[in-house]
Amino acid sequence: MTINLEDILREYTQAEPKRAMGGLYALSGFDFQLRLYLAELFEALVKSDALQHAGEVFVEVLSDIAKHDRSQLVLIQAKRTLTPATLKKAAEEVLAIDALLAVKYPTVRPQVCFQVAALNIEKSVSWADLLQGEPKLQPLFDAGRLHPARQEKDPKWRAITALWDKVEKPYELFNAALERTLRRAATIEDAQATRDDICERYTQHRIPPQAEQPPLTVWVDRLPEVEGGFFGREDELAALDEAFFGDDIRVIQFVAAGGTGKTKLLRHWLNQRKDDTPNRIVWSFYSQGAAEDKQISSTPFFTEAFEQLHAEKTRFNSEDEKGKYLATLLIQQRCLLVLDGLEPLQYVGKGMDGRLKDRAIARLLQELADKHSNLCVVTTRIRVKELGDRSSVQEIPLQNLHPKDGIALLKSLGVKGSTDELGKAVREYGFHALALHLLGNAVATYLDKDIRQRDTLTELIGETQYADSERHAFKVMQSYQNWLNGTPELQLLYLLGLFDHPIETAVLDVLWQAKIPNLTQSIDSRAWKPAIENLRSKHRLLSAHEGSATLLDCHPLIREYFGKQLKTKQPKAWEQGHKKLYEYYKALPPKYQPDTLAEMQPLFSAVAHGCAAGLQEKVWVEIVAKRIQRGSKFYLTKILGGVSDELSVFAHFFIMPWRETTPKLNPKMTAGLLGNTGFYLNAMGRLSEALPALQAGLSMWEKQQDWMNASSAAENLALLQLAIGQLTDGIKTTQRAIRHAEQSKNNAFKRLYTKCLYAHALHQTGQTEQAILVFREGERLQSIFQRGSPRLYSAQGYWYNACLLAQGEIGAVRDRAQYALAISEKNNWTPDISLDKLMLGKVYLTQSDYPQATDWLQQAVDGLRSASDQDALLDGLLTRAALYRETAQFSAAHDDLQEVYDLANPSGMRLHLTDYHLESARLALAEGLPATTRTHFNQAEELITATGYHRRDGELAELKSSLLSPI
Repeated sequence: MTINLEDILREYTQAEPKRAMGGLYALSGFDFQLRLYLAELFEALVKSDALQHAGEVFVEVLSDIAKHDRSQLVLIQAKRTLTPATLKKAAEEVLAIDALLAVKYPTVRPQVCFQVAALNIEKSVSWADLLQGEPKLQPLFDAGRLHPARQEKDPKWRAITALWDKVEKPYELFNAALERTLRRAATIEDAQATRDDICERYTQHRIPPQAEQPPLTVWVDRLPEVEGGFFGREDELAALDEAFFGDDIRVIQFVAAGGTGKTKLLRHWLNQRKDDTPNRIVWSFYSQGAAEDKQISSTPFFTEAFEQLHAEKTRFNSEDEKGKYLATLLIQQRCLLVLDGLEPLQYVGKGMDGRLKDRAIARLLQELADKHSNLCVVTTRIRVKELGDRSSVQEIPLQNLHPKDGIALLKSLGVKGSTDELGKAVREYGFHALALHLLGNAVATYLDKDIRQRDTLTELIGETQYADSERHAFKVMQSYQNWLNGTPELQLLYLLGLFDHPIETAVLDVLWQAKIPNLTQSIDSRAWKPAIENLRSKHRLLSAHEGSATLLDCHPLIREYFGKQLKTKQPKAWEQGHKKLYEYYKALPPKYQPDTLAEMQPLFSAVAHGCAAGLQEKVWVEIVAKRIQRGSKFYLTKILGGVSDELSVFAHFFIMPWRETTPKLNPKMTAGLLGNTGFYLNAMGRLSEALPALQAGLSMWEKQQDWMNASSAAENLALLQLAIGQLTDGIKTTQRAIRHAEQSKNNAFKRLYTKCLYAHALHQTGQTEQAILVFREGERLQSIFQRGSPRLYSAQGYWYNACLLAQGEIGAVRDRAQYALAISEKNNWTPDISLDKLMLGKVYLTQSDYPQATDWLQQAVDGLRSASDQDALLDGLLTRAALYRETAQFSAAHDDLQEVYDLANPSGMRLHLTDYHLESARLALAEGLPATTRTHFNQAEELITATGYHRRDGELAELKSSLLSPI
């Protein structure tokens, strides 16, 4: 029998385009059935003795399974449950396959039979329902070509078949299951040969033909053109070229202090490689400020990148998901990514380690470091911790200029002098690129181009907090301030200091027309354009942006210096300038309440300038509450998903980020600000920063004797303390929550919830029996609070079930979880639905019912991702990893555990990290890796001792016993 595969694929793709595409994601459609089983497997099994073993493998592994005996090939339409809807779908697939057989392979058709099977072993096929749904099946039934349902006898293979259509990369699951089966092969060589043969046959025609899409051109370049010549940096340019044209390095990070020349280096290299990089996204975060205490949003970057890459998805359940998705698009398009000035997104203060505050950027860089098809270049003042210890990442400390290059730079700016005198000046200014650039311009403009006259520059006063390199640059800026005194040029520099980003000349016109005393009042409008031109061409202090002639920009250190001078020496002008900008930006959106993040950007600017003007309470009421949050709707975060944007807004109301708030908000506003800030920081995985904000918010509600809000604040704080392993403090905080709930009137739910939270905390410390007693008290309150629902449900029901499951009450937990699920589904509470499914998955896993466990856990993990419940998601991933371990799907188990670690470790979620090490130890034990087992065991033991997480003492003891026994 010979089958022309390409003809079949072409005909089917034209006739059934949607179903044909379905074959890319699952092995349950007609497309894959026909291609794999009829074109490949049938011929192989019927006619080839050499592939007999391969046929057995296919029979056992694949979902929608093929079974072969001497006279027949049986195609099995596997469904999770056999409802009328799924039976009808199975019948349609059967008829579609049979119809094509009748046309194309009439002689083969009688040998092909069909079954419809349920993976849920408690269900059986109702042939009456099937035939009633599709009467056309009757001839097949009469001819004996419809067979009864079949169940896999081995529960591990049932789990594999149930998982098949849910995994993202079915080939990986197939290969893992295949290796397990091939252990029965006579020799390793036989197994390897068979595996290679099957894998080749499986992948050869996997993707159906599609119409070719025109190549996508991606071009975003937000890096400024820096004035002055480029000198030296041969080694750095060579490293960039080697990484760009090579295969080993996927990410380069240049690390250096401000003003060292990182941006200039990138600009020069990008200009050289313009023809070699048709797809590029070049972004500068310096445009949003470079101060260490800034809280900026990465949303503008992601918005622009998704638009350029024609992203089909722009809303995400987590920051990690957003970063991973963008990485996928960049990899697919082989797009060069440059991120200049990443430090506003990092922890870069004293004692900080350079970790990224922004989880989306962190995930993006980690994914690119592992898989990028082009190159990612990062510049920052401190190394990115998330990129450390990776062979695909190259870190290059960018040094100050070489003496000869510093001399060449001065000469290029018109400076005159002997080589010795020029070299001496270069040394005096620390070889610092920006300082030498400013010095060269100053000498050429004001000191007769004579380098010897540099000694007339007065020493910088009152700026001892800056590094030496910055002091040199500020010293020259101070001289400019003296030289330009009373000129429009100096006023323009002050105006640029009002912003932490490039600004359109139209915005500066608004300030010019406002006639602000000591700032723009005495400047004639005709002096405006010459002042810009002088700063750009004569003094070379302004940067240009490609395609943006009206955009004014300068080095962040220049903005920082002149902004600080304006604020300290002319505070009224500073406030009036920001007030005018506040009024301008708040009136800019065409709609009072903008609908999208892009439309909201002017409001974010209004908040920044309004707070800088000292109008914090007015800004909170007029902009934040009414137009951004929209009252209790919390529109920006709940509807638009702009958590990082909201934090950027909140940052303007803090004197010290997340610890000390402005005194210009009333106490109720301040308490709400602290609570919401802590909640959003927690949601972004920044738990250590969330802790002081939540503690301060709770204290403020207590001082105001607002017991309802105080109880809620204590609940949030306690959950955070439990997550980071501060169990003793967590128990104390839950007791505060109970007291405040009792002090608040007419709130029975608060009283029962706080009781259950206290019980949950007790369970974590291993006080299970006492926890059960408290849970029973909570359930007694539940029966009073809601007489029609006497049992606990939602989060409190989940906690109670976890406690009971640890006591071995499997039947009771199953009943209670099903009870809770019915309530959740009735009310359409999506997060609770997923929690209840997760508990059912735990129950069936405990009973080694792998098909049921697989079904429930898959649904739970998918739902928890959608609900953005990171704590519960980690629990779901850990449970699913245990399922994969027990069903010998070790690769999938490692994937889930790696995701747990990637989420929990940066956040300091020590309880989940403990669970990660315990499950990793069990996985290593199953794989026969005693050294790895011991490593994870030791780390779990240390964490349990440090946190008091004695709920896991039994698991630790069991692992210890296994380590003492031969593996």
